[in-house]
Amino acid sequence: MERPETIVEAARGRVEVVAITDHDEIRGALRARDWAHEHPELGVDVVVGDEALAALNTDYRTKRTDDVGMVAPRLVEMPPGSFHRWMREAGKLGDQHKVPRVLNDRAVVEALLAATGAREREPLVHSVGS
Repeated sequence: MERPETIVEAARGRVEVVAITDHDEIRGALRARDWAHEHPELGVDVVVGDEALAALNTDYRTKRTDDVGMVAPRLVEMPPGSFHRWMREAGKLGDQHKVPRVLNDRAVVEALLAATGAREREPLVHSVGS
């Protein structure tokens, strides 16, 4: 596990915004956000992934509230066009095919990672300790 400060420092000059999620909590991500605000010279903003997703998605917010059992996600950088390529390979490109935003299993995730070769890639953001 990386210290939150280390992740922010590593992002310097590489990205302008980093989304950080902790496993089942947000303390480390909040610490990283505070540290980034205290060091504006790094030029990195930190988004607390759990809060951002909860604000955007009712299903996610519901499953992350009151210890329902869903842990915070692991973010993986996908090559451009990954989702489009996966939809084409799955025979779902065109027409109206819906993909659930929140799932209780990993079937779609595993298929997407396999189709795009992203399984071999390092996570964009490593897990953060508290």
